[in-house]
Amino acid sequence: MNSIAIRQHQVSRFKGMADIVRYNWPFYLSAILITLTAAIVLNVSSNRPLNIALKCAMAIAFWWAVTSLIASHWIYDRSELTSWRWLRNVVSHPSARILNIHAGLDHVGPLLCDLFPQASCNMLDIYDPRTMSEPSIRRARRIQGAASGSPGVDSSNLPLESGSVDLVLLIFAAHEIREPSVRHAFFRELSRVLTPTGRIILVEHHRDAANFLAYGPGFLHFLSPRTWRRAAGHAGFQIRATNWFTPFVRCQTWERRNS
Repeated sequence: MNSIAIRQHQVSRFKGMADIVRYNWPFYLSAILITLTAAIVLNVSSNRPLNIALKCAMAIAFWWAVTSLIASHWIYDRSELTSWRWLRNVVSHPSARILNIHAGLDHVGPLLCDLFPQASCNMLDIYDPRTMSEPSIRRARRIQGAASGSPGVDSSNLPLESGSVDLVLLIFAAHEIREPSVRHAFFRELSRVLTPTGRIILVEHHRDAANFLAYGPGFLHFLSPRTWRRAAGHAGFQIRATNWFTPFVRCQTWERRNS
């Protein structure tokens, strides 16, 4: 990573956490309103069961608001993940053909040319407003705008030749494909465009206990490990390696079976 990118990362120590708040502000507003309303009612109520329920509601709202902010700051501002240097360990050769696929929020695309100056880097945007209806991603796209230089494409019909890609990057993007059939078609399309020895790097939160403790009901937006194995497995992929960026985010390397 060049010095400019490093300096930008250093002066934006809370940007990742701030973006989470901006994209999900209704959740944090709800937590504040629940806490304030419960506090007001507690001041005038003498109903013991009601007061216990209100205190529980306050504790839960406060817990998930605070833990989600702490986890987000750890992941997006403090962890090795967003230094992006780890990507150098997954690129097989300097002139690799890299495909970065995102859903309108491109986390790494602008840095790929700096990280791999000899590589051929291509960026595609698979955002589909008809099926990716989560309010947070719509807010994020309104705030950030669609990533420049990334054409919008059909995830089931990528405009690339078969066997033309060495490495596919899926950084917090593929979970936006909510329909299982569309997700399976997407992975089959990745199998088509990858070379026989090509790999997929999948970076995602997972629907697991750690993310539930940190994000509460929001963890339902993430997909389970079984869901990822089913989608990639049907396309002929298997996990080659799994690395963790904090307890909340997994980086999985997928390759073809028997490759």
